[in-house]
Amino acid sequence: MGRASMRGESRPGRGRNQECLASPARERGSVVPAADAESDACAGRLSVVELTRVVVGWRLSAVARRAFVAVLLAACLGSSADAAETSGLRPGDRIGSMRLARGTASTADLKLFDICDPIVVGSVRQTRRCGRVPRVKRLFVGYGSFDPPGKIDRLWTHTSWSSWIDGRRIELSAFGSSDRILAAFPPAGGKDVTLREWRVMLVGATPGRHTLRYRSTGPDGKGDVTWRFTVASG
Repeated sequence: MGRASMRGESRPGRGRNQECLASPARERGSVVPAADAESDACAGRLSVVELTRVVVGWRLSAVARRAFVAVLLAACLGSSADAAETSGLRPGDRIGSMRLARGTASTADLKLFDICDPIVVGSVRQTRRCGRVPRVKRLFVGYGSFDPPGKIDRLWTHTSWSSWIDGRRIELSAFGSSDRILAAFPPAGGKDVTLREWRVMLVGATPGRHTLRYRSTGPDGKGDVTWRFTVASG
């Protein structure tokens, strides 16, 4: 939270499935090289039957053809599983027995940043330790930026964000954001500001140690802060 918040939306590199999409379509009856057959199969342009017909066109024994098809299909399924594992957490997703939900500070039992220091000014990368967090059902863990009401839209538009909880990436765009007014806010020189924050709620936070990380890049700099907090057992 702060005009110079944190940002830097992670952009996954080019993976196997992306490479599949880049391969050109082929004419029926042409001999397809092994590498291109793999691309076409992963992209869904070849069914199992069609893939088998392609492999039959190669000068391989029946056993070798069957083995190639099996290995190729396993590789495609593996790449799909990898993509699923790296996708961000969305509303309703769970981390163990905890669940993420879409919510606002006003609907929470407790706001994490009432306990953890949220103010980030300028470019910074650090880890902060928070006080002990009481165990509540709905813990608001949303974070964001503040600015005068007439300037918050521009700041937010030009800032990109990433976030992780207990090492799992959060798909922030799936949660959306909300605004609230902070009157006579000391970090803003006692002026009224609009705080825009991601609508991330942690439901059923389990006792023990947790981490929450927000990273941003915007007009006022880059921030990358990890908060370590412990939820009380009772």
